[in-house]
Amino acid sequence: MNDGTVVPTASGTSPSYDRGGAASDESKPSDLSNGGGGSHPLPSAVPPTRGQGNIKEDPSADENPVDKAPLVYYPTGEADKKAGEGGHKKKRPVTAMKKAYIALRKFTVAIGLAALAIFVYMPVILKIIVGLFILFILSLIYLPRSVKHRWEVKFMVAQGWTLRQWFVYLARHNFVVDPIYWHRALFITVISTFTSFVWAPKEEKEYPEETIRATTIQQPPLFILGHFRSGTTRLHELMSKDDRFVAPTVYQCFAPRVFLHREEAISEQFGKLQMRRPMDSVKVRMESPQEDEFGLVNLCGLSPYMGAIFARAERIKNTYFQYLSFKEASAEEVARWKDAVVFFYKKVLFKKQDKRLILKSPAHTARLKLLHELFPDAKFIHISRNPFEVYQSTSKLFMDLLIQWNLQYVDYLGDIQSHPEDTELHRSILQLYGGIYDSFFQDLDELGLGKDVLTYVKYEDLMRSPVGVVEKIYKDLQLGNFENVQPLLLEATAKDGDFRRNAHPNISANVKNDVRTRLARYFTEFGYETEHGTSVSQ
Repeated sequence: MNDGTVVPTASGTSPSYDRGGAASDESKPSDLSNGGGGSHPLPSAVPPTRGQGNIKEDPSADENPVDKAPLVYYPTGEADKKAGEGGHKKKRPVTAMKKAYIALRKFTVAIGLAALAIFVYMPVILKIIVGLFILFILSLIYLPRSVKHRWEVKFMVAQGWTLRQWFVYLARHNFVVDPIYWHRALFITVISTFTSFVWAPKEEKEYPEETIRATTIQQPPLFILGHFRSGTTRLHELMSKDDRFVAPTVYQCFAPRVFLHREEAISEQFGKLQMRRPMDSVKVRMESPQEDEFGLVNLCGLSPYMGAIFARAERIKNTYFQYLSFKEASAEEVARWKDAVVFFYKKVLFKKQDKRLILKSPAHTARLKLLHELFPDAKFIHISRNPFEVYQSTSKLFMDLLIQWNLQYVDYLGDIQSHPEDTELHRSILQLYGGIYDSFFQDLDELGLGKDVLTYVKYEDLMRSPVGVVEKIYKDLQLGNFENVQPLLLEATAKDGDFRRNAHPNISANVKNDVRTRLARYFTEFGYETEHGTSVSQ
């Protein structure tokens, strides 16, 4: 695929499937059936269902397990089992990644020793010049305060760019990359070079672009909508247990141009590799379901996520925020984005054309009308959560994940202890949260989608009764047989065991007031009390 320059034709955007179900006038959340019922303030306030264990509060734990299975779990009898093993620890096999790391470490040490030897035998004048140069570099890199996650690169969103894309974006921002993040720029340069000159040519040779574009999306996609940290990932993973669905994987989203050619090799080498998401320590693997926004930002760059990469420039111009809803974007940009969407979805389906796509991206919540235009028979699930909890959890998302994408330093926290309502973090969260739902409610009012097209669930109910919530979704959207899926869900949720919920710090009165004001309709539409943030019955 070209670097975001191809305008779609009518043929790649019209899936060959029939419309399903008649629209109704219902568009508000309803009571859950078969285990979903009622509404509850928090998961910890409700007795757990069978197979889910007991929820415990722990102020010292990592982030609340919002979108995934619980962070820390203690299966029944596990401690006794370990105690009876006599303390003999099984030796782990040396993986390909471990071997590569050991080789790289030896190479680095050898280079360092060689450089030191050369430095010792240098003339004095050259030693002074080299020393001053090193001091100059260190002075550029130094910041008075420590920068959190400064050296992290493994979750860098821009791992699928081509070299041309990368330099176009750099030129657009006058090549302004802060010295403290030069290593991230080097990482992107190396990866994009391999993508452009090694992996992508092999992919194109084996899987020509025209062949992928000729693929038909045979069934209407199913989209999971909701703000970040509202349970979208947890619901996505549960729904993906149904083998009639297929979701984009982590690797597909981070390498959308080359995954068909390299997927099997990557799975063989790194299939068992697990990484912990920085905002909640939840384990993810290469084949875990992932949000397709990562694939889109790598294919065309028309995404609000770009604003986290060039963070300081975005604070000044708001260049990329328009790509949240595309309501202010040009017709050419909308066409490029639609082309990237259709191309990526076809590529995910290329080897599984009998499957139905199940997709989740919080940014898609602001694009309800666009997605409905692109896929007229698509169906949607919206999940909501207590806005005060979403605010708290999104704060951690910003400070533990999004800053790992920064190439430009931004002080998000400022004087957060004295004036939390006057920080860049607070403004960014309200801009994102409010922007998503301004667009969502506008689209909702225009489209008037019925319950058989758009159904609503709550995070609180999903955590209390996940099987009941999924059953409600199957019933509302007429997704077919649920009996075969139920045992898989029971098995998946039984593995959760007991887990600890995080105790969030209190929100200041001024911050709460800003959240209430900015998200007034959210509180009303989804049934949350504005004073205490508790869920009320529908």
